[in-house]
Amino acid sequence: RYAFAARLERNHDWLALGDLQTTDFADGLTLSRYTRALPGAAGRLETGPVTWQGFGAYTSQLLKQMQLRGDGSSGPYTLAMDVLPGTERVALEVRALENATRTVTRQDLISYVDYQIDYRRGTLLFKDPVPASDPFGNPVFIMVTFEAEGGGERKAVWGGRASGNLAGIPALSAANRIPVGLTFVQDDLADGRFRLMGADAALELGPALRVGAEVARAQGPDSTGVAMQMDGTASLFDGALAMRGRWLRIGDEFMNPANRGLLGGTEEFSASAAWQAGVTQLRLEHQGQEFKTRDLTRSQSRLEGSRSFGDDVKLQLQLTKESVSTRGLTDRGGAG
Repeated sequence: RYAFAARLERNHDWLALGDLQTTDFADGLTLSRYTRALPGAAGRLETGPVTWQGFGAYTSQLLKQMQLRGDGSSGPYTLAMDVLPGTERVALEVRALENATRTVTRQDLISYVDYQIDYRRGTLLFKDPVPASDPFGNPVFIMVTFEAEGGGERKAVWGGRASGNLAGIPALSAANRIPVGLTFVQDDLADGRFRLMGADAALELGPALRVGAEVARAQGPDSTGVAMQMDGTASLFDGALAMRGRWLRIGDEFMNPANRGLLGGTEEFSASAAWQAGVTQLRLEHQGQEFKTRDLTRSQSRLEGSRSFGDDVKLQLQLTKESVSTRGLTDRGGAG
């Protein structure tokens, strides 16, 4: 977008000017991450225990997202005519058959390797066909996030982040970490100013235990919402037992324009434990979602086990229980 572009680096510090991707800004976060492709400036600077990140632009670009259903072909699929070249992010999402708001898997694609876009015609062509559903009947969607030229007056969009590690506490060993961070983003959208403020922290006791938390507050032109997330992993008995858990609560009015997958009024919980001792494997998991805006509650529990007897015989066990409630009606089922 500019006639001049430059990048200056020293060790891990850098300063860039030109066409930028804010992929590294708040990388690893869910609620506060704000990924854009903008003409502007960005940088990273380490000052002792604190690392500073920032980006800024003055542009009329607008962040848009399209959702297309796979039809079993490689395309072409019709996109908007205002996609700015090189700003798109394309992904394939497999959604749950009984609950399209729950993402089963997500695969980010690479330009010219997995797909090509004809920007003049506004069409998307894949290297391989995109199925309408996976082998289990779950629908496949094409998610395209891109920048578009707004055509209006230029407005400012910028963000800053400060992060560090509190592991210098004498009671902790050098192998442990306590990363913390603060994030702020301001985007002057077409319909008003948007602000996103976030804080995150984690406790990492070597490879055996990690517990993290993130909270974000989004303030838009006509709404203000808060979202929270906690997650943790643990590995015990020399890795024989692996446990994982996650809890997510998104306020009714919360919105992140750079991540439309964060649906307001959603609460999710998941926990799993896996045990392996020689030829015996056992896995137990439970997950549940509540969508207040759709009056929908769903839960699923699953138990899986297997044991090998020599090289010729293997015994497998699987039990599943599900429950779906909507509009005062509850549907329960199970299989084994």
